[in-house]
Amino acid sequence: MHSDQGEDFIYVPLLAGIGDGAIGTKYDWNLTYSPQPAANNRSIAIPLGKVVGGGSCLNKMTFDIAGEVDYDRWTEVGGVGWNDLLPYFKKVRSFIFTNFTPPEPEIAKEWDIQTDPTAHGYKGYYARRSNSSRSTVIATKEVVLAAGAIHSPQLLQLSGIGDPSLLEQLGINTVVSLPGVGANFQDHPLLRSVTSCELLGPYSTEGVSAYAFIGTSSFTNKTLQIVSSASSITPASYLPSDVDPSVLVGYEAQYEILTRDLASKNVPIMEFIFSGGAVYAILQHPFSRGSVVITSTDPFTPPSTNPGFLSHQTDLLLLSAAGKYARTIMKTPAFAPLSPVEIVPGPSVQTEADFEAWVRSTINTTFHPSGSTSMMKRRYGGVVDSDYRVYGVQKLRVVDAGTFPMIQAAHLQATVYAMAERASDIIKRTYRGDES
Repeated sequence: MHSDQGEDFIYVPLLAGIGDGAIGTKYDWNLTYSPQPAANNRSIAIPLGKVVGGGSCLNKMTFDIAGEVDYDRWTEVGGVGWNDLLPYFKKVRSFIFTNFTPPEPEIAKEWDIQTDPTAHGYKGYYARRSNSSRSTVIATKEVVLAAGAIHSPQLLQLSGIGDPSLLEQLGINTVVSLPGVGANFQDHPLLRSVTSCELLGPYSTEGVSAYAFIGTSSFTNKTLQIVSSASSITPASYLPSDVDPSVLVGYEAQYEILTRDLASKNVPIMEFIFSGGAVYAILQHPFSRGSVVITSTDPFTPPSTNPGFLSHQTDLLLLSAAGKYARTIMKTPAFAPLSPVEIVPGPSVQTEADFEAWVRSTINTTFHPSGSTSMMKRRYGGVVDSDYRVYGVQKLRVVDAGTFPMIQAAHLQATVYAMAERASDIIKRTYRGDES
């Protein structure tokens, strides 16, 4: 990784996400979501990597992809599907093995072995000062915006591409009216249960994880009630009253898909991670939606970022059920030899009201911001087409997790890589033979 803050190249070690990694350091944008009304008005930190490579300096490096049905749902709203991405999932998969094992410090000292764990074979160019002279760079072919689901919509809005009503408030001339810029914002909400184990085993060992993606009926016997609750709610009844009609139409199309698949055995609704005595429940397809909006014309002022956690009742019901399921797992005979004792949420949490209150007080982010520059039809509030081109603008594309119309049942990293590889091929085909 590279730094523009005056020091030499910065190397972010492998498995940067162990512990807190770079979270909270100068390599993190150190942003927080706006207060979440449905989560006890808490402002939740959202770590974002402030280096070349973005979140790779602080994420957990979980590399997984969702199932075929998950990506094919994107095609229903104008996005790409499984067959479009599969070649690129295969392309980015690799295992780089090195047979060089650095010597232990004691051995290196005894044998006078000279090592530099931060060495780089090539240094390249980097900024030495923050007050260097400014230059204007003009793209001769096109611009590819890949600043992530928070900063990409911010830059578009600052450039006059977005909702005219927002831009007008800040005195920004509307270049292209695209109300979907910054809308449809999503994140995977996370719930954490903690158990103390008297005996050690693979489950209770820190750093050892097991992952499971399961459908609604696999973790609750209240599937029909949850589906009924979701079906009784209309998007217009809980989205902001001033939401643009095209954005509303787009979410209505998504809502139909989300409700349809809520009881499907082929669509994972919840991810469970077992690690270090904790059970993490992560809602994979939240109904809640938020937004990213600028509050200033100063590009260094962070936008107001709101994932809308738990703004839809269905998300609360699903996470409450997941919390109960985590407790059930720890009471199974398989865990009895570990003598587990529940610490969080604790024995005082028993009723549905108790669990819902616990969810509201502890819900957190999985560091998966997405959806704010969605690849959907323009009439659905989409921002880019299936070739990543921003509607109404020539030679401008967005390629990052903001283009995901509906967050998938997987961590984001592998899908971002595949989308980027696909965009690269599209761009190369566009200019093939053009040597200018």
